[in-house]
Amino acid sequence: MKRIIYFLIFLIFVFYWASTVLFTMPNNFIKLSLDKSNRLFESLFYQQWSFFAPPPKYNEYMYYIFIDKATNSQKAFEVLKTINIRKQKDAPFNWKSEGIDYILSSSVMGIMDDVREKNNYFQYQQNENHPRNDFADSQLIKSVEENYMFLTIKNYGKIVAKNNNIDLNKNFMLVRITTKNIPQFTDRNKNIQMPEELYFQSNPIIF
Repeated sequence: MKRIIYFLIFLIFVFYWASTVLFTMPNNFIKLSLDKSNRLFESLFYQQWSFFAPPPKYNEYMYYIFIDKATNSQKAFEVLKTINIRKQKDAPFNWKSEGIDYILSSSVMGIMDDVREKNNYFQYQQNENHPRNDFADSQLIKSVEENYMFLTIKNYGKIVAKNNNIDLNKNFMLVRITTKNIPQFTDRNKNIQMPEELYFQSNPIIF
């Protein structure tokens, strides 16, 4: 009896993965001919195949920059890399770091998507009579700052300030998101220094 059960489990396993491979393949005659079966399979076993997404082309960095109101001196703290290092160091008991990393990374990616979408909108709107200008850029920043994801990042800035003995009554705060391209795999053994590029910077934040 056990053999029969094991055999049935094995058949189900093989059928599931064979169907998954078939229906995630590029379009071909077999896949197109089984379109109804494909839709039924997806309705029963829907998955997001982010595992098979192309590898990232860049890394994201987020800085909290505190500017002294009296002297204009600046202190900058990058947090994403720091959290990643802490998460690796504390593994497997790193639930707190995992949670913070998930919240901040999700917020950063959401803001980047928002910036990209709004940039595309402004590019669509611009023409010879209404070229892109500083006003459009200021509107973009303002609209991003009204996003709930930015509010999450802004609030985390208070924790960064507290951990680094920054008095928010005496400092402005900027949020800066940058990207740095990852060298291609073929260049992995070369000492290539990729420039860090500004993606988004907030207006000065006063608490």
